[in-house]
Parts: sequence; structure tokens; C-alpha cells
Amino acid sequence: MIRLRSEPLRKDGGGPYGGPNEGLDRTGRRWNKDGTGSEKNKKKLISCIAILVHWYHYFIMSSNPRPPPDRHPVERIQTGVRLEKRLLKVLKGLAEYHDLSLGDLLEGIVLHAFEGACAFGPENLARIADLKRVYQFDLGARQSHLLMETQPERKRR
Repeated sequence: MIRLRSEPLRKDGGGPYGGPNEGLDRTGRRWNKDGTGSEKNKKKLISCIAILVHWYHYFIMSSNPRPPPDRHPVERIQTGVRLEKRLLKVLKGLAEYHDLSLGDLLEGIVLHAFEGACAFGPENLARIADLKRVYQFDLGARQSHLLMETQPERKRR
């Protein structure tokens, strides 16, 4: 229960818990005998507190943002990696779905793989299966060491 107790006016020297102003707030409004205000006043106070909390978070917290915990600086380099065409389409589709760059997606997958963990949950695995079907990608882990590159067809002029 929220107790709303306001110091009474002190025009005649009455103290906060006695005197002629007992039970009045600073504007002269009467309070309940138990020191709580009316339900209407409670709702006003709660809405004012909510506004102050939002103000605090917007102006104070956003102006002094905390640095993200445990960020690790890295140096990235550009690389020319050759991948199977349909595999690349699936990876690009997944990166686009998660609003990531292809490089960020690959880093996450590889870092998970290095720890022996799967980088994808059930929802992502279903999304990958959809993308594999769309791009007609039928290769799996068993074929990873059996891939043979074909010569791309040259366009005749």
C-alpha cells in the first residue's frame, strides 16, 4: 500500500503531526485519517512516478550509456573465399533474415563450431531447411569432403 503523507502547512506553527493543519496537504486538501490519500490521488501519484521513471531512463540513462559488457576488439581483413553457389545463397538468405552481414554470420557459425556447439536453434534450423529447399541445396555434411569443382560454362559471344 502506498502511503501518501504530506507535511501540513505551518502558518500557525503547527507541526507535521499535530496542530490545526493536521490532515491537510500543502494545498489544503483533506487526507484520510490513516495518512493515505484518496484513490484518485494515488492514481495521480503513480502516473507521476511512472513519468519520472521514463524521464530518468530517457535523459539520464541514454546520455550515459554503459559500455557493453565484455566486448572484444578484433581486427578484420577482407578475404576472397570460394564457396558453393547454392550454399552461399542459403547463407546470404539467413544473414538477411537476421539482419547481419555475411561475415558476422560466418564468424558466429565458426566460433560455435570451434566449441563443438550448434549455432542454430530449432527455429533457425527450420528456416535453413526452407532456404535449402528454395535454393535447391541438397548437400550435407557427408558430402563435404567429396565435392568436386566443375568448370563454369563460358558464355559464347
